[in-house]
Parts: sequence; structure tokens; C-alpha cells
Amino acid sequence: VKDLLTINIRNSYEGKINFDDDGLPITTKKDKNYHGYGMQSIKMICEKYNGTLSINTNDNIFSVNILFLKQ
Repeated sequence: VKDLLTINIRNSYEGKINFDDDGLPITTKKDKNYHGYGMQSIKMICEKYNGTLSINTNDNIFSVNILFLKQ
């Protein structure tokens, strides 16, 4: 909408999601050396382009919300 871009992604999950000190989810995959980079990449892109990233969990729904304003 005009000078605003929003990206909203939701997905269901089972179990518990743990978060690191940066607020990013910690991968539950066995081979942690090759997983968990997607959210780090999204966070770096948001920082680079002055966007905002919010991650929420509620009622077994994982939500990622990204907001960019035209500069």
C-alpha cells in the first residue's frame, strides 16, 4: 500500500518453539550446522533495509511479520 510493504507468513506447528537471545527460533533439526539460517537471513535483510521483523507464536500458529517502508 503506497510506500509500505508487508509480508505476513503463518504456519502451524506442534510442540514447543524455543527462541535464542536475538528472538529467533532455534532449529529442532538434528543437524544444527546446516539448519536455522533462514530466519537469520531474514533478520539481516530487515536490518539492512530498515525493516521490522516480528515473530509470534499463539495457539500452535507460528507467525512472521515483516514491514518495509519506502525510503
